[in-house]
Amino acid sequence: MKKDEKTYANIVRSAVANLPFFSIEDLSSVGADKKYTKILLYRLGKAGEILRLKKGMYVSRKYLDRVEKENKINSYMEFVAVNLYDPAYLSLEYVLAEYGILTENTQAFTLVSKNKTNKFANSLGLFNYKHMKGSLFFGFKITKKDNFLISKTTVAKALFDFLYLRKKTILDKSAFLALRLNTENLKKEDLVELRKYAEMEGSKKMKEITNYLWEKKK
Repeated sequence: MKKDEKTYANIVRSAVANLPFFSIEDLSSVGADKKYTKILLYRLGKAGEILRLKKGMYVSRKYLDRVEKENKINSYMEFVAVNLYDPAYLSLEYVLAEYGILTENTQAFTLVSKNKTNKFANSLGLFNYKHMKGSLFFGFKITKKDNFLISKTTVAKALFDFLYLRKKTILDKSAFLALRLNTENLKKEDLVELRKYAEMEGSKKMKEITNYLWEKKK
């Protein structure tokens, strides 16, 4: 690498060291054209200094090492999950597993998005996004965790999202029971909240599924 290339590489290293993620456009202020920046990021990636989160989105290994040392990696990964495919919020299996509603744990980050269904995989993990129409894109809160802003839903909305996306395959009560949900871990207020969402959605099917939950909880 030539002297001027080394200088620019050091400038980039310094510029991204404190960024939770960045794009090529974020580096436009430090000089060099977009084509050369792509080449440099590729080289730094091969050297293990830069991690590609998805096409056009990166993070430095130095930043990740610091987050891991501070025991903030899980919060950071939730933050990344929300920002990889904005707008999105953590929901579905990921949240249900946290509350012990699923029989089996999930290894992926699962989210609801206004965008089309998609998924991304990188060295941090697997990130799955399910499309939800705008009228049902609600029921989540943006909270600060280890200084990262994270959008995550309640257990009731996560369960609603989970059932809503499966409502065409839940043909009857036996199909619902086959999901093997640990409903004993749901509180009464969770079921009340879930019923509210079913009423807002308005379909007879979601009301029936909600009733299965109430019957199983009794």
